[in-house]
This record gives sequence, structure tokens and C-alpha cells, in this order.
Amino acid sequence: MRTLFTLTLLLGGLSPALAADLAPARRALAEERCADALAALPSDGWSTEALVIEGDAHRCLGDVGRATLAYLRAQRLSPGDATVAERLDAVALDAGRAPAEDDAAALVRRVRLEVWAWSAAGLASLALLLGAIGVLWTHRYRLAVTAAALALAAGVLAHVAAAPLRDAVVVAPAAVAHVSPAARAPVAFDLRPGAVLTPRARRDGFVQVEVDGRLGWAPASALASVAPSDPS
Repeated sequence: MRTLFTLTLLLGGLSPALAADLAPARRALAEERCADALAALPSDGWSTEALVIEGDAHRCLGDVGRATLAYLRAQRLSPGDATVAERLDAVALDAGRAPAEDDAAALVRRVRLEVWAWSAAGLASLALLLGAIGVLWTHRYRLAVTAAALALAAGVLAHVAAAPLRDAVVVAPAAVAHVSPAARAPVAFDLRPGAVLTPRARRDGFVQVEVDGRLGWAPASALASVAPSDPS
């Protein structure tokens, strides 16, 4: 349910800022006035181009964490955009990480969020319709119920495909994960700026994350959600 809420919020928050004038931000970035480029970006609505400019400005300032966050948000809007993919590979190299490979998760991310949302809603509706037909108008209950269950399962999978929305990016320049959700707890491992993590739980201002098979608790302030909401 939380994923569905996040998906709805993201789709609403990522409406393209069609009327936004990005020329001042572009000009400032071309003149290497990186902070001015950030200040010139519109504050209402997101667009792929605005997010790419934001990422370029952060990268210009040496902030690989915020740059990665902006590029990932741009990728959620335009999964097939080659420019965004190039930017993500470049900022990964800046952070000393290998560029992301085309695994199954990457292929899922390339499908526009609207497709997953409408697929989930449509398949769930089909499941209800088939169930109603089976109960009210036919005597083949098992067949109708089986078809409804399969449609509902496919809808659930489409819904789960939006899981990358829960991703969070390490934006703090220097952060660590602790063995428990407490600032005084022993350090489990370091968190590299720009690393993309999937939050697992939250407690007392900390977020449980997994890195290379190890679990740790990162300060929530060190992370920023790819979706325009808290990483929880």
C-alpha cells in the first residue's frame, strides 16, 4: 500500500514543468556558475531537462550524491533517455563506482511509471470483473476464480515493479551505517556518496539499509529518496 501511495505521489510530483523557463539555469551552467544555475531552476514541478540541469550543477559543485539523485529522478521520468543514462554512468565514475549494468532491475526502471501504474490498475480491475462473472453469470466458478487470481497476481507484479521508487541515495559527503539505530552504536560500514540503497525499515531517525549483503542503520538525514517524499 505504501508503494502505491509513493507511486501516486511521484506521478503527481513529477508533472513536467512545461512553462518553466530554463534558459537562465542553462546560461549559468554554461558559464560555470553552478550555484547560480541551481538557484535559477524553477521550484514548481519537475521535468527531465530541469533535473538533468540540476544534476549537472551539483556535479559541477562536486556533490556526486545530489547529482546522482537528480539524474535518477530524471531517469524515472524518461527511462529510455540516453543522455540521462550517460550522466548516471559519468557520475558513477566520479564517485569511484562502476556504471550500472543492464540487469533485470534496470530493465524494469526503463518502463515508464505510468505503464506500471495503469497495468496494475487494469489487471486488478480485470480480476474483479472475472470474479464477478464467475459468481453472478456463469457456473464455471473454478475457471473464473483461477483467471481472476492470475490477473490479480499479474497486477500485483506490475505494482511491485514500482519498487525502485523506494530507492534512496546517499547525499551526505561523509556518512556511516551503524550496527543499530543509535548514533553511538559501532560502525558497520561506510556509506559512499551517490550510492543507491533500498530502505528496509525505519527507527528513531535511522533507516536500515543493505550494502553488499551487510545490514546497517544509516541516519535518515544522510539519505534522500528518489521519490519526492521521505525514504520510508
